[in-house]
Amino acid sequence: MSRSLLIVYLACLAFLPTLISAQSCSTTGTYAGCCPSSDKKIVTFQGKDYRVYCDVVIAPGSVEFTSTPAECANRCGSMEECVDSFWEPPRQSERSGRCEMNLLESEAQSLAIVPMASAGPTQCDQDLQKCRTDLATCQRSLSTQQANCASQVSTQQANCASQVSTQQANCAAQISAQQTSCTGRISSAIASYASALAQCQRAVASAGQRCGIRGGSQDQYQILRVDSTSCKQNCLADSRCLAYSFGVTDFYRNVCYLHGKAVKDLPFIPWPTFLIFDRNCP
Repeated sequence: MSRSLLIVYLACLAFLPTLISAQSCSTTGTYAGCCPSSDKKIVTFQGKDYRVYCDVVIAPGSVEFTSTPAECANRCGSMEECVDSFWEPPRQSERSGRCEMNLLESEAQSLAIVPMASAGPTQCDQDLQKCRTDLATCQRSLSTQQANCASQVSTQQANCASQVSTQQANCAAQISAQQTSCTGRISSAIASYASALAQCQRAVASAGQRCGIRGGSQDQYQILRVDSTSCKQNCLADSRCLAYSFGVTDFYRNVCYLHGKAVKDLPFIPWPTFLIFDRNCP
């Protein structure tokens, strides 16, 4: 359907200059309004159709003699400049009838206006009227289509704007959720790494220490007769003490030795009743 309307529309556009020029001639009624735009075209004056010829006038032509009106008409039809003709029957002294023709002759700034046949609309008149009707229909259809197109474009733009707004809101919500989740995971990871770091630092601090090794050493600078807790406290209170050991002997139940060297530097004796510790052991 739309293709048919397009074909009619293009056909109407092709004929539109002719209609416009004819309307201009019939409206202004001046030479400039009619020529050369309406030359040899049909123009309507006061409801009647005329064919306009520019820069010519209608003048009587030569008189010819023909036997019949048909022959007279054929003579006029064979001449491009013949506008019309009329035939008179033979007079008493003549054998043929008189055929008189009106011809177009050049004359600047003049108009020849020839009435169209009034016996009824010709095929051309009917086609012209149909084209005018089709043009009006096409223009109405075009106006309707333009309005529909504008409405559809406006609707699509509104739908697009709504969808974009919805997508932006969804995207913002997803970003916010991801940021919250990411912050939580980062906090958990930091806490976990801090715990692992502290454990690692404690391990580094205690690396190389000897703590609670069963045995002892006689390389001591002081002997005390106290229990294990007091033995450790005495070592921590004395900056000279780098290791301590305590245990029982054949003669004493609690014996504490303070050493001036770390366990690894002491001459070690595997006493089963003694335990030896570096100063910083927990």
